[in-house]
Amino acid sequence: RSTYLQTPLLGKTARNYKDFAPIVRVFIDPMVLYVRNESPYKSAKDLIEAAKKSPGKQRWGCATPGSVEHMIANQIQKVAKIDVVPATFEGGGDLLVAVLGGHVDLGLGEPGEVMGQVDAKKLRILATFTESRLGMLPEIPTMKELGYDMVVEKFRGIVGPKGVPQDASAWWEEKIQQVLKDPKYKAYYESVNLIPAFMGSKKYTEYIEKENANLTEYLKEIGLLKQAPKQ
Repeated sequence: RSTYLQTPLLGKTARNYKDFAPIVRVFIDPMVLYVRNESPYKSAKDLIEAAKKSPGKQRWGCATPGSVEHMIANQIQKVAKIDVVPATFEGGGDLLVAVLGGHVDLGLGEPGEVMGQVDAKKLRILATFTESRLGMLPEIPTMKELGYDMVVEKFRGIVGPKGVPQDASAWWEEKIQQVLKDPKYKAYYESVNLIPAFMGSKKYTEYIEKENANLTEYLKEIGLLKQAPKQ
């Protein structure tokens, strides 16, 4: 997502998503909210209620401005009507250390970055930002089901040169669906915490348009994008 949509928006490349033909969306990388095991917050509801009582006190660890994680911290403040301090880190490893050390109240990231510490009982995941609960974490609620209408995803897919013939797109749609059902490949992508999220060319095109609009608005809000670029 950051390469395909964000990089062109920030003027770091002469081309943008409209120069390519979306063929299929294949996966999404789920995003989660986590705290260290000793945290007083036992649920996302606890966390947000505490933030409402003490505006500007909680430090939410996330990646740098413009990242999906930072976008989550920005959006949830509006949706939940809270005021928190986003504490940014260059990478997931630095953020993980900060959460474990109690330097921030929580972290926002991907399951793959934290599951080792979750299994070691050093971290707890309080919520996901997916449309529905994750198969790997069936006991963890989504923010949406908790009453906060937000779904944030990193997506992975295949695009081709503009003007890809319809029969070529149809071939890819058929083959990707077959591959996703392959037991060996399924075992692999589940082991790296990827969620199969097949979407054909037409819907994928509409999805990308919506994602680009949301990302444009967010980048303008945080001051990284002064005006919408011509696309």
